[in-house]
Amino acid sequence: MNKQLPGLAGLLALSASMALGAAECPAARAISDDREFNVRLEGVQRQEWLLDEYLAADTSKKSQDLLAVRNARAQASEQEFDKLAKEYDEVPGGPPDHPLEGTPACDIATRQANTLRRQLDDSEAQLKKYYGDGYLFVLGCDLLAVNLLPLGNSVNEPDSKVDPKTLLFMAESALDPLIKSAKLKLEDFKKLAGEILQPSQLPARTRYSYTALRCLRINQGVEMSPLAASNQALTKCATSDWVKLGKCVADATQPVKH
Repeated sequence: MNKQLPGLAGLLALSASMALGAAECPAARAISDDREFNVRLEGVQRQEWLLDEYLAADTSKKSQDLLAVRNARAQASEQEFDKLAKEYDEVPGGPPDHPLEGTPACDIATRQANTLRRQLDDSEAQLKKYYGDGYLFVLGCDLLAVNLLPLGNSVNEPDSKVDPKTLLFMAESALDPLIKSAKLKLEDFKKLAGEILQPSQLPARTRYSYTALRCLRINQGVEMSPLAASNQALTKCATSDWVKLGKCVADATQPVKH
């Protein structure tokens, strides 16, 4: 798996370290309370991980060139936020835990919040461009995994009487456009969904990562260990960071090329 730069996930961590959630600094506080923004950020982080996972494993010149461009963009973004973090650490009297409105610390936190919003807008636009340039199946794999999760969750509810076979039939019908978008053959989808729609104690993020990654591997002609066979290793995967989670899932499932 590509040892990619932290990108937006890292930028969000930097934001937290600069106390963006402090109530005393309204402009900075707004970003932590903006549910729509955080939903967008989560989606971009997830999709960027999946795209970079594919690019890192694809040896074509097109994919390798795009990966280099993306890594350069991530490095530039990280440097921009490192500069702001350094400014915050060097405010007179030391960095406050809760910056007050009108202070230099609040000004820096506000600039970082604005930068983060701009970076998110740019990332969404770039992803849309990549999808239109031959990588739409990556989005298909992402959305397929996202939409399989609620069905899988219904199997895990206490005293659930849901029949996984019935769910599989429903998924095949309801998700047909996404199956085609992800470039999966029907038999491949049935095999994948048949595993995901079984009872599991794994966190939702881990099940998503396995589903999305396996969808990519099918496109690449690479097999992954079945979910049940990898379950014990997958329980050890931390779920707070998409890149680290994806690497853990990839390692736990031990992909083997045909």
